[in-house]
Amino acid sequence: MASRGLKRLQDAILRKAATVIQRDLADPRIGMVTVTKVKLSSDFEGCRIYWSCLEEGGARRATAAAMEAARPYVQRAIAESMRLRRAPIIQFEFDESIEGVDRMTRLLRDVRAEDDARHAAPSTPEPTPDAPPASLTDA
Repeated sequence: MASRGLKRLQDAILRKAATVIQRDLADPRIGMVTVTKVKLSSDFEGCRIYWSCLEEGGARRATAAAMEAARPYVQRAIAESMRLRRAPIIQFEFDESIEGVDRMTRLLRDVRAEDDARHAAPSTPEPTPDAPPASLTDA
């Protein structure tokens, strides 16, 4: 479990990184990016910043390239806002967990719709023992 000081630094880095990415970066390749979590090493030397976006495929790769290009700028902004002897070296990583949650939500929604459709489908009425078969009454 992370110490309180480490957790506090991770939260501060998350807030600063999110602010810099959303407000200061002017790269058109960066769309709606959300900083989801930060993992700071116990020696404060390395820092992984996890991010997510709604884009898929080529747009996501372009966003990842833009994030990597902006890494030195974001790292400098984080270093200036923190009071540490050495600023952590940051790395950006796409957060796969958000995508997994979205996929599970879609699967559950599809299963629920299929189940609702199965239960809502009209069932064929069973003939009563007293009534003649339908083929005899239609003739």
